[in-house]
Amino acid sequence: MGEMTGGSAFVNSGAPNQLITLPNTKILFTIPKTQYILGDTLTTIGLGVIPDIEIKDKPSRIITEIDNYIDKFIELIK
Repeated sequence: MGEMTGGSAFVNSGAPNQLITLPNTKILFTIPKTQYILGDTLTTIGLGVIPDIEIKDKPSRIITEIDNYIDKFIELIK
């Protein structure tokens, strides 16, 4: 359940990472500072993992505290 993941079979990013703290929310996240090209001669553009059940995320869920993932999960198990 969820949205298609990011990523690629052709490029991988990794450590060392830059740790960032957003000034207002204090949310922490990392940005990879290294990129590995795994196959620069490939011509097929790949996709991330596509979920069996797609659920679009909404940034407003952080404010409204409405969790579409949990709501869908509960609907499925009923």
